[in-house]
Amino acid sequence: MSEFTIDPWVPVNFEPLPLLSLNAGLRYDAAFVKTHVDAWSGIGLDPMTGLPAPMSYTAEDESTQWDAFVYEAGLTVNPFDFLKIYAKYGTQFRYPYLDDLVVLPMYAGAAVGLNTGLEPEKGWTAEGGIGVNIKGIARFDANLYYQRIDNEITAVLAGMMYSTMNLDPIARLGTNIGLKLTPFKNYVELDLDYGFVNSEFSEGANEGKFVPLAAQHMLSGSLMLYLPFGLSLGPNVLYKSEMYQGFDNANALPTVDPSFIWGASVRYVPRKFSNLAVHLAVHNIADTKYATLVYAMPMIGTAYYVDNNMGRSVKLSVQYSF
Repeated sequence: MSEFTIDPWVPVNFEPLPLLSLNAGLRYDAAFVKTHVDAWSGIGLDPMTGLPAPMSYTAEDESTQWDAFVYEAGLTVNPFDFLKIYAKYGTQFRYPYLDDLVVLPMYAGAAVGLNTGLEPEKGWTAEGGIGVNIKGIARFDANLYYQRIDNEITAVLAGMMYSTMNLDPIARLGTNIGLKLTPFKNYVELDLDYGFVNSEFSEGANEGKFVPLAAQHMLSGSLMLYLPFGLSLGPNVLYKSEMYQGFDNANALPTVDPSFIWGASVRYVPRKFSNLAVHLAVHNIADTKYATLVYAMPMIGTAYYVDNNMGRSVKLSVQYSF
């Protein structure tokens, strides 16, 4: 298989007034896929060895092309130096990647297939937001968005085959809120980020049901204390609310438990070598057991998949710039 893609993008920016800026963009997305399939069929006896062997062979070449124009437009208003208000609208298009098209068997000896009926994702997003920046004290950012997606691509189990499929239309309503406080400059820094998204099927057999593996609430926060001699340290936390298991489009199974993970970091920047930084990060201090992906597997029950950071982990990094 091979896939050739092309995505030229033309942006346009215009400022009719000092406090008003307009921007737009047009992109042409295209993907050209070519496949060569070798297939053996029919079982008989090999005349030379007497063993079972495929009797007939066929070769087939296939090609597929997806393309669409994608655009976005928006405006930003800066009535004051510390205030920004924006709004934007854009369409979306994502063609399937090679990994999306391959159908993998879950047992040895089965042939790999192609999901030739997969369609590209299409949709649109409307978003508005505000930003307030009080230099040296606080920064606040918030947005509100609504998104509609048709044919969203997701993993699926069909019998003993692992493949992908297009979901029914999905509507997402969400917000992201970020707050950064520096009440005592160069001494204390507090970062808080909250995200909410309501992802539901807007049409089809599961209309009104929640999209699996989509947590409604996510919260992250960190506190950094700046100490003498270039040393800074502080805790951080990451919270994700409950969500439905993968493949549970009907929301009929128990949900995945929420996760609440603590961490801490230490950073050292020598005064005489400010372009050198040493960073030590500890993830999941309490060694909480959690899974990042959970799927409802028809043949074996619930399957839990974890990332490389499950359990307590320590990461040491050194950064040097010049």
